[in-house]
Amino acid sequence: MSIKNFRFTCAKNNERTELIIQAESIDSAKESLHKQGYTIIEWQQITDTSSSDGKRVFFFDLFVNGEAKSWQIESDDILKAYIKLKDTLHYDVRAIYENHEASGEEKAISMKQVSNLYNLYREQHAKEIEQTKRATEKRESEGKKVDELKTTVSEDDINSSIKREIDRYHALIQKSLDRTVSIIEANNDSLTERQRSELSTIADELRQARNITNADRLRIIGQESLLRVGKIQMELIEARKIERQKSYFIETNQLLRWFGSRDKIVLPEDDLKQKLQKFVHSMIERFTIIENNTEALDQKSFAYFQKVSELNIYRKKLKETNQELLSSILSFKRLKKLLLKRRVILQNIHLLKKRINRKTFSYTKILRGIRYYEDILFGMVADIGNTIVYALALFGLYYLWVRLWSAVTLSDTLLLSSNIHHLVSFFAAFAFALLLSRRWWSFLLAMPAFVAFFVFFRINF
Repeated sequence: MSIKNFRFTCAKNNERTELIIQAESIDSAKESLHKQGYTIIEWQQITDTSSSDGKRVFFFDLFVNGEAKSWQIESDDILKAYIKLKDTLHYDVRAIYENHEASGEEKAISMKQVSNLYNLYREQHAKEIEQTKRATEKRESEGKKVDELKTTVSEDDINSSIKREIDRYHALIQKSLDRTVSIIEANNDSLTERQRSELSTIADELRQARNITNADRLRIIGQESLLRVGKIQMELIEARKIERQKSYFIETNQLLRWFGSRDKIVLPEDDLKQKLQKFVHSMIERFTIIENNTEALDQKSFAYFQKVSELNIYRKKLKETNQELLSSILSFKRLKKLLLKRRVILQNIHLLKKRINRKTFSYTKILRGIRYYEDILFGMVADIGNTIVYALALFGLYYLWVRLWSAVTLSDTLLLSSNIHHLVSFFAAFAFALLLSRRWWSFLLAMPAFVAFFVFFRINF
C-alpha cells in the first residue's frame, strides 16, 4: 500500500499545533495521534507538503512507541518548531532539518546548531520556562482533583452533564451555520470568489461538526469559524461601506460569547479603546528618540539566538583583546593594532546589541534638534487654541438658539447669566493668545498681553 500525506490540526496540553503525518491510511494516522494524547480538530489529505499559508515545513526524526518515525511540522522558524516539539509536545527529537533529502551528516550539523541555540534560549528564558512548568503542574494537579471529585459522582450524572453540554454546542453550531448561510445569501452579488469559497468551506465544516461528540472540539470549531466569518464581514463593510455596520456583528459576537470566547468583532473606527491607545502612542512617539526597530528579530527565533551567539563570541574576543593590551603595553606598534582591533569589536558589539534589544536611535530627530521639538510644542498649543475656538463656536450657536427661543416665547427664563459671558470672554481671549503663539517671541508677547487683559477685565467687570 502506498504512503499518503495527511495534514492534521491537533490540540495537546492546551496547545494547538499542525502536523503532517505520513501513513498508509487516515485511520492509522489518527490512531497514532490518539495514542500520543492528541485531540484531532481537523484533517485533510494532501499531495503537496508545502505550507498553504506561507509557513515553512520542517522535517524531524523521532521514536514513537519504539519505532523510528519521520514527521513534518509547520512553523515560520526552525528553532520555534524545535521548542514546540521539545517543550510543548515533549518529543525526544533526534534530528530536525529543512531539506527532505538531507544526508545523515547534514541532519547532524542542523541538529547540533539548533540544539546549541535551544540551550541558549533556555538560559535566557529560564524564569519564563519555570513559570510555564509550574502552571502546567498546577493544571495537572487541579485536573487530578476534578477527576477525584468525579469519582464521587455517579456515572449517569456525568454522562447526563456531558450530553447537555454537547447538545448546547450542537445548537450553537447550527445557529452559526444558519448565520453563515444567511451571510452568503444576503451578500451573494457582493462576495468575491475567495470569500464565497471560504464561507462555503466554513459552512461545510459546521455541517460536519454536527456529528462530533467532543465538547472541546466543538467549542474550538465554533469559535474559529465565527472569527473567520467576522473577518469576511469586516471585508464586506470596508469594501461596500454599508450603513448597517453598527449592528452587522451583533449576532456573530453574541454567538462568540455563547461559545465562551473573549474575542469580539469590532470595526476600527468604532473601537474607542484602540483610538485612545493610538492617540496616546502618537503623542509619545513625537518625543521618543529611541524607537522600536521595525526590522527587529523575533526573540524566540533561530536568527535571534544566532545574533546572541555572535554577541557572546565578540564579548569573548573583547576580553582576550583587553588581556593582550595589558601584556603589550610597552610595544607601541602592537598596541596601536590592538586598539584598532578593540574598536572594531566594540562597534560590532554595539550593532548586535541594538539589533538584539530591538531598539534604534532616531538620528533624524537628533539632527533636527531643539527646532523639531519646538514645532511639536507649538503645534500642540495651536491644537488647544483651535479646540477652544470650535467649542466657542458651538456654544455661540446654542446661545443664538436660546435667544431666538426666548424671543418667540416672550420669555427670558432661558437667558444665560453674566458669569457665563465672563467665562466665554476669558476663553476667547485665551484661545486668541494661544493661536498667536507660533514661536517663543510671539508666546512671550501674547501671554503677558492676555494676563493684562484678564486683570483689566476682572477689575472693570
